[in-house]
Amino acid sequence: MEYVTSIEKRGILQRSREYVVESLDVRFNHVPETVVKKIQSIDDSSLLTKLLREAILVESIEAFEKRLKKQGKH
Repeated sequence: MEYVTSIEKRGILQRSREYVVESLDVRFNHVPETVVKKIQSIDDSSLLTKLLREAILVESIEAFEKRLKKQGKH
């Protein structure tokens, strides 16, 4: 069984957040600071994985923002 330290978990979460922001930046050439801050506040790795998929598939940054706000309500 593999043991993951809290430092490693934080690193994994941070890298996941960076992947989401970078994917949005590559697709839309700009990520609003409000979106970056919201992504940076997420501590759920499964939600970050879902958001990464959304970032790849979503039709616009505005649509991503709406989905991000919707996620915050759950």
